Amino acid sequence: MGNKKLAEIALVDPKRAKSRILANRQSAARSKERKVRYMAELEHKVHTLQTETTTLSHLLTLLQRDSAELTSRNNELKLRIQAMEHEAQSRDALKEALTLEVHRLQLLGTAEPSGGKVFFSSLCFVRDSGPN
Repeated sequence: MGNKKLAEIALVDPKRAKSRILANRQSAARSKERKVRYMAELEHKVHTLQTETTTLSHLLTLLQRDSAELTSRNNELKLRIQAMEHEAQSRDALKEALTLEVHRLQLLGTAEPSGGKVFFSSLCFVRDSGPN
């Protein structure tokens, strides 16, 4: 309420003007209390959020480190798998070559009636056709 209006009330009813002034002061005091409580709540919220930020930042750092370690381990395992696959392919190729050689020698053995012996020496098959 404006001062002009309050002055008019004071002229007409001074008691009413005093009670109006008192009511305004009480309202202002309540408003001030609400503002102080609101500021305290905001300060508490800021403190809580700062603590949470610190905690989450630390957790993020740990998770990033773990992620880097797992990525590194994953890459190592991928390389090991590639090496094992290459080794398996080499073994399969050698097995296939040896199988073909055994088959070829078996065919040679059935083609020669001399009954020569077949033996394995230094990764190759040698046919012994007996005494010369």
